Amino acid sequence: MVHILNQISVERGDEVALRDSRLTLGWASVNDLLNQATNALLQMLPGDGGRVAVFAENSAETLVIHLASLLAGVSSVPVNFHLNAAEVAYILSDSGAEALFVGPETAEIGVEAAQLAGLPIIIGWRLGEQVAALDRHRGHVDQHA
Repeated sequence: MVHILNQISVERGDEVALRDSRLTLGWASVNDLLNQATNALLQMLPGDGGRVAVFAENSAETLVIHLASLLAGVSSVPVNFHLNAAEVAYILSDSGAEALFVGPETAEIGVEAAQLAGLPIIIGWRLGEQVAALDRHRGHVDQHA
């Protein structure tokens, strides 16, 4: 899959590869994001496998983290974004997730759930000013593009 994506990103770099309601990415951009996310997962969860949970609405970033997990050999656990903190915490604990990915719509509940489950690694995207508020009130949140 990596070889094919690299080839497509060279041949069709600017053509639309992924689109959601607010973002359009070309093949070259998707390839770059997947490489960055895959490498970050490999560094964060070295060794055989690992597991991350993805608690976010459907978006380009959500798809990228699921694909990067696949490429890194890490299981991704999709968590329904309609759940409350206690329900998400149960899934985090039961699944053995080692990190939680959140979008801006799920960040606050995600941080609360991670605390309930004793999960120290939370990674979010498009959080903007939410990071400072979440950091002050609930613990540290790493923000990635």
